[in-house]
Amino acid sequence: MIVGEDTKYVYGLYPRDNAACETYYGDFSLTVTYRFATRKISTPPQTYPLVCRGIETLKVADVDGPVGFRWIGFTFIPGTKPAGEGLLPGQCSWVDRGMRAGEPHRVAQPIEGAAAWTRDLDSSDSYWTFDVYNAGGQLQATRSERNKFVIPLRTNYALASNGATASASTTYNASFAPSKAIDGEHRGLNWLSGGGWQGAGPTNNDYLQVDFNDSKTINEIDVFMLQDNYASPIEPTADTKFDLTKGYGLIDFVVQYRSRFGDWLDVPGGKVTGNDKVWRQFTFPELRTKQIRVLVSRTPDGYSRLTELEAWGK
Repeated sequence: MIVGEDTKYVYGLYPRDNAACETYYGDFSLTVTYRFATRKISTPPQTYPLVCRGIETLKVADVDGPVGFRWIGFTFIPGTKPAGEGLLPGQCSWVDRGMRAGEPHRVAQPIEGAAAWTRDLDSSDSYWTFDVYNAGGQLQATRSERNKFVIPLRTNYALASNGATASASTTYNASFAPSKAIDGEHRGLNWLSGGGWQGAGPTNNDYLQVDFNDSKTINEIDVFMLQDNYASPIEPTADTKFDLTKGYGLIDFVVQYRSRFGDWLDVPGGKVTGNDKVWRQFTFPELRTKQIRVLVSRTPDGYSRLTELEAWGK
């Protein structure tokens, strides 16, 4: 019996059909084995969900990617916690954990699948989930989708627009009023014209205090300091440093809250010495308070400066 549909093998035989073969040879069996060229099928890379919150200053740019597509992307602020615990505008984080040091903080996707988020992520009210894999220099997205659910938003209770007020032990002049450190701008833009608070100095031992409009439950305080290049500040990360001899940050300080009995207590992990980072984030078990403050004891030049003080809670 001749089995197969590829006629080039059948017509190479004589006789060329089953009936003729039986007449010519009698009852017999014939097995034909075909050999086909094989093609290696690549396994798609494993992807993981990355959640991003939009920001009004989103900048989308052409980026490199696998040949055959035009890739576009954006740089984001790495989130330090799982996305479900809240994201700041411009932050991205994993669903199950925060971003780790060394992980790329740029997302890229072929433009064919990116048209929607390029128009939508320029709002801090927008959240998108990207299925990404680590391509070394960037996270490459195979799929993106606008979140159908609202991520639990946290509130910065130290923000003036949320009813908070700020005061300080001393103030250098009216341009550096305490209120300038609770206006929502933490890079210190336009520093010389109201980009933050500066104490009268140069004695150290100054403090900046924020009073909430009521007792609030918080679990995070963020302290933002003046960058060395204050004329052109960047979006700070946990690794952004200041010069310990000529910079403008806080070297030794303590972050405190006022208890219901009226005394000042250090937040867990809030006492810092030898600091050289312009952004320090303090997380702790939830506590309830009406006031927080940063008490400074050492800076490079004796002047205390803060671009923003934040207190977050749900």
